[in-house]
Parts: sequence; structure tokens; C-alpha cells
Amino acid sequence: ASIYEGRAAVLVLSSTFRYMLSTASEHEIGIAYYLSNWHRRLWTFQEGMLAENLLIQFSDKAFDYHNDGPSNVNDSVEKGYCVTFPNQATIAVMAEFVILRDFLRDGLFEKPGDPKAVLVGPLAPAISVMHSRSTSKKSDETICLGTLMHVPLEELQRAEAILREQKGIDEGTKLSDDEVAEKRMEIFWSLVNAFSPNVIFNSHKRLSKAGFRWAPGTLLGSPRRGF
Repeated sequence: ASIYEGRAAVLVLSSTFRYMLSTASEHEIGIAYYLSNWHRRLWTFQEGMLAENLLIQFSDKAFDYHNDGPSNVNDSVEKGYCVTFPNQATIAVMAEFVILRDFLRDGLFEKPGDPKAVLVGPLAPAISVMHSRSTSKKSDETICLGTLMHVPLEELQRAEAILREQKGIDEGTKLSDDEVAEKRMEIFWSLVNAFSPNVIFNSHKRLSKAGFRWAPGTLLGSPRRGF
């Protein structure tokens, strides 16, 4: 996390943008945002959230998304072009991401267990953003999200030691990533401490441990309608 926080900017290199001019039409840019793999990977969530500035590299220049904002569609509207799709495509990909960044700047991530912040806190938009992301290592999910929400990472990192103790196995015995991911998710929910009761009404795969069977086992790849 400190790597991104200590940098002036994060430069996004995505093939959907690198061969496109920054002056391309709103439709082309909207499609590029929507199809980019950058917003579908887990760890890019963290790098974009923590960076002071988010630069998207087009073929002619780097575009400062947070400071310059998305392209102005007024010209297209005046010409009579339909701009519904490019607007909605960009919003679908970036809007909640920007909201979460504002939460981070305002310090709402620092008190994830504060009951007063439950209804306006970061967990609900975090769920919305995480649903479209994926990673090859499932146990990284809570580390990434926990970094942003300021939960004690040392507790999450103890998951393997806890599992070994529970199973009575030594350090030489390898644990599956699925096992570690589930244990870390149990710890994550216990550290979040307070959240909207709507979280328990979901249709996703849940944790198997007694006392946590209400909790989603992952937020990755989970459709929004499941909450």
C-alpha cells in the first residue's frame, strides 16, 4: 500500500487506451473504459484507490482521470448525437471507484466498525466495485480490501498459523489457497465488526464455519443483484 501512497501518480497501461487518441469520440472512449481489463483485476483496485493521481495512457498523452474527469459530452449533445451509452459505460466502470476514493480521503475507511458509519460507510460500495474483479490467488482478496479499510493486516496474515494449529499440522504441510482464503474472510468479517444488516441477505456462496454462515465467502465475481 505504501508503494502507491508514496507516488505522485499511477499510470494505467491498458491496450484499450494505448492505441487510441485522447481526442477520440465519447463512444470510443466509453467502450474502451468498459472493455479494459484494468478494472477487472483485484490489485489494480488498490493501486488506483491509493494513488494521488490516476493517469490513463492514451496514444498521444496521459489523461488525469481524477483531476480532468471524463470527457465532456456537451459537444456531442449539441450535434444531436446519442451519448447515453458512453456515459453509462464510463459510469458503470468508474463511478463507484471514485466514490470509494472519496471515502478513503475523508477517513471513512478508518472506522469500519463504527455503527454510525454503517449506512454511509465504505463496505456497500466496496462490494459493488469488487464484484467485477478477479485474482488467481483468492486469499489476496481480504488483504487488498483490508489494506484500504484499515483493518489490522497482521490478524489476516495469521490465518495460516491458526489453520495449522486447528489441524495440528506443521509448517511443512501446505495449505490450499481456498482454505486460507476462507479463514481470512472469517477474520475479515469479525474485524469489520459493524455493517448494514442487508449484507446477510445474499444469494452467494457463504462461509462454512458456525457463526459465519450468514457471511459471503467472497466478494469477487459476485453479481450485485445478490445483495
